[in-house]
Amino acid sequence: MRMWALVASALARDVRSIDGRTWLGGIAIGVVLVAGVLKAVDVAAFAEVLSNWKWLGSAGAGALVVLVPAVEIGLGMAWFFGLARRTISVVTVFLLLVFSSAYLFQLITSGAPQCGCLGLLDRYIAARYQEELVFARNGLLILMIMASLWPHRKLVQGVTTR
Repeated sequence: MRMWALVASALARDVRSIDGRTWLGGIAIGVVLVAGVLKAVDVAAFAEVLSNWKWLGSAGAGALVVLVPAVEIGLGMAWFFGLARRTISVVTVFLLLVFSSAYLFQLITSGAPQCGCLGLLDRYIAARYQEELVFARNGLLILMIMASLWPHRKLVQGVTTR
């Protein structure tokens, strides 16, 4: 129990030092983290979704079932623990662009795929505007992270710096 108290204390200290735009990126990274957790909770459903993606093949789908949730959870946890936030943000944008490109490729070559992006929640939204939702969500997350990366000025003891 003491370990969790130390982690919570470290996170609370770090959270107080985050500016508004960084929070925006943090929300987007949080969505990626939650998506990874939801996939990890229902690995069988995620595996079934990936098995329907024609161009992946069974070996590719098998690897991604383990790799994608692990990477999403790892990136999210690293960001929230304050480890190289800028690098984590850039990698997450790249990851979302790769996911969007893969989705688009499947859409063009074999029709609309099941996404599986949000694990258990996908069952709820499966039949409703899936293509638009995938691109809109990923685009919004990318914009949020990019906004947090944009250079900004900080006020340091009344002096504007870059």
